[in-house]
Amino acid sequence: MKKRVTIREIAEVAGVHFTTVGLALKGNPKVKAETRDKVQKIAEKMGYQPDPMLSALSSYRRSNQRRSYQSTIAWLNNWPKRHDLLENPEFYEYFQGARIRAQELGYTLDEFWLHEKGMTTSRLCHIFHSRNIQCLIIPPQPVSLSNIEMDLSKISAVSIGYSLESPALNVVTNHHLRSMRLMLHELNRLGYRNIGCAISKDWDFKVGNTWRGGIEAAKHDPGMKLKVKMLDHAHNAPEIITREVKKFKVEVVISHLEVYEQLRACGFRIPQDLGFANLAIDFRSKYHSGIYQNSIDIGRKSVEVAVSMYQRGEFGEPESPFHLLVDSSWNPGTTLQY
Repeated sequence: MKKRVTIREIAEVAGVHFTTVGLALKGNPKVKAETRDKVQKIAEKMGYQPDPMLSALSSYRRSNQRRSYQSTIAWLNNWPKRHDLLENPEFYEYFQGARIRAQELGYTLDEFWLHEKGMTTSRLCHIFHSRNIQCLIIPPQPVSLSNIEMDLSKISAVSIGYSLESPALNVVTNHHLRSMRLMLHELNRLGYRNIGCAISKDWDFKVGNTWRGGIEAAKHDPGMKLKVKMLDHAHNAPEIITREVKKFKVEVVISHLEVYEQLRACGFRIPQDLGFANLAIDFRSKYHSGIYQNSIDIGRKSVEVAVSMYQRGEFGEPESPFHLLVDSSWNPGTTLQY
């Protein structure tokens, strides 16, 4: 059997310490580029391959050790009014999930506000460098197709949601298409047939038009008997949604908390007169029937992705970004008839 090449043997040939070899093979930017290239070429020439059993053992040992402080993970708030981001209950759950998971892994999660007086992306990068911050979470942006011009060449960055267009990063978000299909399958199972969906074009666009995509996909599912009508509605205009519901003889409305409150204000008894299914259940609407997007898990996963990227030496804008999509859970609630 051919003897496995070790890191120490590579270090002896390269004339560097074996810890430098370990970092170089992971592509760590702390090692000079010329040294990384030299070590990697020597390792390839010597036929080096990582020992999977040793890697698994190391991972097991790390998982059973008490996590000590590792570093800080940055949470980048790009909202013009700082508190607006976390006043959104869904985004607040992202933050809480990320904060808890960061602590479990030995990190702290610190918020950086991009609109703070005197703050620029260049200054922010300098802060990251001086504090040795190499993991970054970018939560949803205030508007779709947002752009942040920032040097991420030494940062492992992850975006939550689809609203950040540039840089194009690895994304963690809800699987909105599957969430809508789950919603429609539950309504179909309960015997509802005439469905009204009140989703703004902006909200659908922010999630890559996957709400409507889920509706189209569900049409072709076996056993699907219901029909879905897109309803007009507007902020502070309950008469519009009321007119639509009556016009199309809607049995249940799919939407969010504001539309639910509009319907109640117009005299609808829910679920006696009209069923309501919420696409974005949070602590304010935990008694609603509908979808819980598992936002805390999304926050947790964003940290896990960023940390694993850092450990693999993956920095900057990826050539082929991936999307990690988290499924929703069905909440029976009390706003539908069973």
